[in-house]
Amino acid sequence: MTRFLASIACAAFLPLAALAGDDVVQFGQQDAEMQSAIAEARISLPQFLANTQGADGQSIEGAGLKVEFNAESEQSEVIWIVPFAPRGDGFVGILANEPTSMPGQHAGDMVEFSEAQIADWTYSADGKLFGNYTTRVMLPHLDDATKTQLSQILSENPVPEGW
Repeated sequence: MTRFLASIACAAFLPLAALAGDDVVQFGQQDAEMQSAIAEARISLPQFLANTQGADGQSIEGAGLKVEFNAESEQSEVIWIVPFAPRGDGFVGILANEPTSMPGQHAGDMVEFSEAQIADWTYSADGKLFGNYTTRVMLPHLDDATKTQLSQILSENPVPEGW
């Protein structure tokens, strides 16, 4: 069975160095709840992009994308990208976590990706985290301390009011 690794840290709240050892949670590629979360995140992606890109095209502070790499392999990886910017037909950004299944890639490395690879988004404002559809699915699988911390900062509605 093909599996993918998903990092849980909310890149918008943590410095890049803190994400290097981010916990990883494994989900099967066919996990219905995770696939539903990714579909919901992709539906709201245009709103997110319209509201989190600065005049220079680069993402504003507090905005990040969760991107799937190696989707065709036995074990793909879904990892946070902060910051990011459009480039050509896709995007470019910085790996915010230390990859576990991307040989030769490390936290802080620049990567290119397509919109089709985007699995989730995050945006922090007013002490809350918006988006994070996949993180919400992971909550029951996390240790109690992490679950408590994330539950306190995740917004009730994933999309900020007014978007």
